[in-house]
Amino acid sequence: MSGFCTYTSFDDPIDKIMKTVGRAPDGIRLRIVDPIKRRELPISEIGEVAVKGDLLINRYLDMPEETEKAFDKEGWYYTGDMGYVDDKGYLTLVGRYKEMYINGGYNVYPLEVENILVQHPAVAMAAVIGIPDEIKGEIGCAFLMKKPGSEITEEDLKNFCKARMADYKVPSRFIIENILPMTALGKINKMELKNLAAKLPR
Repeated sequence: MSGFCTYTSFDDPIDKIMKTVGRAPDGIRLRIVDPIKRRELPISEIGEVAVKGDLLINRYLDMPEETEKAFDKEGWYYTGDMGYVDDKGYLTLVGRYKEMYINGGYNVYPLEVENILVQHPAVAMAAVIGIPDEIKGEIGCAFLMKKPGSEITEEDLKNFCKARMADYKVPSRFIIENILPMTALGKINKMELKNLAAKLPR
């Protein structure tokens, strides 16, 4: 986008400002689709966010294969972001499609779990990834950076999560660190976390 595709206003309800990324402005269209078949989904159902509008590019420069994956013939761009739109048009993001993992047949979006974990008073940062499991296919592994001077245990975190999310979303493993690997852009480096997780004892 050469501008923005959603926004919130000063007069929006506080819960919409805090929990959503807002609504699409005039000239921008949003829809939520099945990420495989790209059929439009009902209101409040989680799917991939697709965007269409005059402020949108129509291709990636000199990248025809990537362009074909991300754009369709009608001009819709498939963002790779997962989210849902409520009956008022507000968009809530839950994570990236590539980061989603399937635990015992249930889709888990790491961002949703991370947002809850960082509410714990001893947690400074959190990153959740899916790791292979022989029984469930994949399970959640949470890497956490604790706040200086705080103490926290895996049992504390598990109980904290169980009180706030469905059982299948609760990570099976919690790795507590004083610092987490970061990218040059200041984001948690999940690729490095995946490499670390691969070395963990099963």
